[in-house]
Amino acid sequence: MKNALFVLSALATVLAAIPASADSIAHPFDVKVGGYFPYDSGYRSNAGDTFWSVGGDYAFKTAPSKPNDTLGLYADFNQSTGRSYNQFYGVGVQYKSDILHDGKATSKDPYYAIGVGYYWEQETVQVSFNSSTFSHNTGNEVGGKALIGVGLTENVFVEGSYQYLPNKGNASGFGADIGLRF
Repeated sequence: MKNALFVLSALATVLAAIPASADSIAHPFDVKVGGYFPYDSGYRSNAGDTFWSVGGDYAFKTAPSKPNDTLGLYADFNQSTGRSYNQFYGVGVQYKSDILHDGKATSKDPYYAIGVGYYWEQETVQVSFNSSTFSHNTGNEVGGKALIGVGLTENVFVEGSYQYLPNKGNASGFGADIGLRF
């Protein structure tokens, strides 16, 4: 949890340094929570089938002709619930676009986003024969994400995502989140 707060604090610091160009974006901040599901069975056997996740996005630039197309920053944190204590987090940039492009931009329109960022993964393992633990870094690499989402209300949304994490732990997988815009 300490790492999640660190990542979100770092993102907030970076965002504070960006000029306020989000004036034309009604709700530039997104905060979301949900679950993450690695698809590699070997990875799941140690880390667990389900991770909890938390993340945030900040949209800072819009395309003048497409008011729902934005460029922004994201931060994600995921933590396992299995035998080994795995966590990974990433920060990056993403492009988000309205799927309909019908000229009636609303916060309830379905959208997609693609992003690229830098991801860190840490694994802590409990050794059963002497009850000791050890931690090691299993990978720091550039990864990516793709997602689709839809607004349920002006401020509430749901998203489904895929994160590609090319580290040797093979933590790539799918996520489902619910979030708030403000």
